[in-house]
Amino acid sequence: MSRPLGATDVLKYVNAGSPARRTRVVRDIVERTGAYEPALDFWMPIRSAIRSDRATTRDGARVRGAAARANPRRRPSYERVALAWDRVHPRWRAARHESTTPADARLVDLLVEVRPTFAERRPDGILEVVGTWLLAEELTPVAFDLGLRMIERAFPGAVAVVCDLQRERVASSEGWDLSGVDDLLVDAATALSDEVG
Repeated sequence: MSRPLGATDVLKYVNAGSPARRTRVVRDIVERTGAYEPALDFWMPIRSAIRSDRATTRDGARVRGAAARANPRRRPSYERVALAWDRVHPRWRAARHESTTPADARLVDLLVEVRPTFAERRPDGILEVVGTWLLAEELTPVAFDLGLRMIERAFPGAVAVVCDLQRERVASSEGWDLSGVDDLLVDAATALSDEVG
């Protein structure tokens, strides 16, 4: 494979459910060649706008602007995300933006790259590391848990947060012991890695 598995790859694989849909996820991963190409990433402009919004104005304007500037193919999806973002982002009103970089979640002998969308330091000093799910397919409860656990393992000591933005669902690891999903997470990531080759 030309690049390591990412947390989104694992979530897409788990979320796919059926073997036929998982095969398509695997095919999409295998077909990616070479370095990351932003021009081919459907969600990159809106994801960048979310990051920029958190680091600057913190009012959703950059996300709404990205939706307004989107080409006709992207605009309906981006507008749904922008509307949802306006209702979700106040969760972090009292927090302050923290820089973050990708980190690996070690799953036995496998590393999965976790690229959070942003991180916020709450007034109580706790760091929340946030991953966003932008796709049209609803994130399943199991996928939510696995997403949270990958963030926890990549960013020890932080509270993991996963947002399924199109449905305005936000889940947090705070107060939960997610170690019970470790075997499932390792099994899913290993199966995906084996299929990708």
